Amino acid sequence: MEFSKDPLKILLEEHQEGLQHLARLEQAAESIQANGFSTEAIEEIIEAVRWMNNDVREHILREERYLFPVIERHGSELPESMRNDHHELRSAFSQFMEIVQEIERGRMRGSSIHEIVQISLHIVTIMRNHITRENELLFPLAKRLLSVEELTLVATNMGHGSL
Repeated sequence: MEFSKDPLKILLEEHQEGLQHLARLEQAAESIQANGFSTEAIEEIIEAVRWMNNDVREHILREERYLFPVIERHGSELPESMRNDHHELRSAFSQFMEIVQEIERGRMRGSSIHEIVQISLHIVTIMRNHITRENELLFPLAKRLLSVEELTLVATNMGHGSL
């Protein structure tokens, strides 16, 4: 099943990149927790917001639109569990963005540092766990269940789908 646009390989590579973003978000949150807000930490937080709004959102949409339905046609319920994770991530992202927007507007409260640290670390934890579950459970399952034709269709849709 080696072809140039293996969708599982693409998603795995995006996960690797995501883990790097999560490490930087975690470092920024820990820095804020230890030292308060700094320009560098805030820049990392803002970069995390951009990454979540763009790359993560697109990644989730491609999985849910193109990969999950093909796996479900083979009778697996695992994609539904992954959708639940995605829902939890969207909720956490929403909370994260609200806090960041308040800080950007200069509306800091006494609890702002605690809130940004807690939601950042929560996102890091749930995303790392989710990435591990997809890498170790979902993608190997897809490799076993899906034909080359199905994977090619997923790859085509991922690369040419209108998101």
